[in-house]
Amino acid sequence: MAKEPMYKIEAVHYWHDSADAPTTYGPYSKKDADSMAEWLRYCGFINITVAEVPDTSNKEEVKPTKPATRQQIREALYGVADTVGRNAAGHLLLRRGFFYKYGHNSYDFAQKCLEALALIGVSGRCVDNYTVDKPFRGGATTRNSSHYFAEIAVQ
Repeated sequence: MAKEPMYKIEAVHYWHDSADAPTTYGPYSKKDADSMAEWLRYCGFINITVAEVPDTSNKEEVKPTKPATRQQIREALYGVADTVGRNAAGHLLLRRGFFYKYGHNSYDFAQKCLEALALIGVSGRCVDNYTVDKPFRGGATTRNSSHYFAEIAVQ
């Protein structure tokens, strides 16, 4: 089955200089792109162009041969997460200790973990993330000191 081509729209609003970078909208189907272009004309946009978006998807689906092993996941997260575990639901429990935050947060930590997993072909989604702030105690485990926490459901 052939995929329907998608279209993008570029337009400049009338109060901007036409040399300004146009605003891009889309991707849309052909019918939706035409109706969106009409709406933009009605709203005062000028220099409206509708262009087909090239299909960059792979022609063949690549299926993974085997799911990643525990060791592969630990190696992928080396240097990103200090501790790696699993809960009863099978989700990854990841922690990264810190003394100073340096502007980082638990969301950034979760995204870095997802990027590291994506490098080995493991897809997932963040179920929960939060920051635990505790006073410093020398020799305490990551769980018993300040750390970022992320729970990731691996597909």
